[in-house]
Amino acid sequence: MVSPILIRAAQMDDEEVTFLVCHGAVPALELLPWGPELCDAFVAVLDVDLLSDDIAQKTAEDLVRVTVDWVETMGPKCEFLHDLVDHAAVSAGKQAAVGDGHPMTAWHNDFSDAEKMASWVCLGGHGLSLNRLVIVFGPDSAVLQFALTLSELVSRDEGGDQGNVL
Repeated sequence: MVSPILIRAAQMDDEEVTFLVCHGAVPALELLPWGPELCDAFVAVLDVDLLSDDIAQKTAEDLVRVTVDWVETMGPKCEFLHDLVDHAAVSAGKQAAVGDGHPMTAWHNDFSDAEKMASWVCLGGHGLSLNRLVIVFGPDSAVLQFALTLSELVSRDEGGDQGNVL
């Protein structure tokens, strides 16, 4: 299991974007580098065999426990996971009914490879938060490569610094 990887990048307006790439699990709120501040979350499924229905359910429940504005799922089973997030938000009292938008959710089954997924995360997806939680389901090597790709994309982004991986 890969430890969480923190990536920070300065933007042209001197604001800092923070990415936390996690291997197959949502960290507890108190472990997020931005604490209780709002974040956008992305789930990249690179190996569907690592996302059982039970793990998908736990991931959905854990995502709505942190302070998320957007949750975007990508790859195999992304629509299934998206639906679980919506239902978990209702169960947690975050929204009265599925589709109320707390959090906002989207799925992207058209993103089939890690580079496209990392590019979407780098752009910020549909959200506007400078804090981005990224959960990657894949083998250790794929998670590390995803983080490296994201860091390289961040460093190439106009106005970005070197995308320091800590």
